Amino acid sequence: MQQRLQALVDAVNIVSPPLDKFYDALSDEQKARFNDMAPPPQQAQAPQGQQAPPSVTAQCDAKVMAWPSGQIDALVKPNDAQRAKLAALTAAASQAADTIKAACPGELPATPPSRLSAIGKHLQAMLQAVQTVQPPLADFYNALSDDQKARFNSMGKQLFAANQE
Repeated sequence: MQQRLQALVDAVNIVSPPLDKFYDALSDEQKARFNDMAPPPQQAQAPQGQQAPPSVTAQCDAKVMAWPSGQIDALVKPNDAQRAKLAALTAAASQAADTIKAACPGELPATPPSRLSAIGKHLQAMLQAVQTVQPPLADFYNALSDDQKARFNSMGKQLFAANQE
């Protein structure tokens, strides 16, 4: 995930300067027409039979970013030392969610360059969130027994399937 997000951030950074130059070279009338071009609907971007990726607004929804600490605790049944690591992971996940929420635009920016910039900021926040959560997740996961890891892994598959519905 971290590599994919970094590649997307890099792509935005590559595309932004030429887009800015192109946009700045347009007349006011051309800019107005370009600004009015709407991105294709999310559903049209999904391959047939698959769900479209969530919109930026949907990705900022608290339900999407909620960390399932209670479910993890109930399924994995951590001991006291593991529970402390789970608490650190939960705190990191909360911090990561706050980082992503802070980068969520309140409304769709008016111009294509500003929309690309907003997307870039959101991707950077997501990358920072992954980097925030990864160390405590690894610490918690490495503290689990093989049986606990198997239960934790199955939970991830269940949550992913539930989010696809």
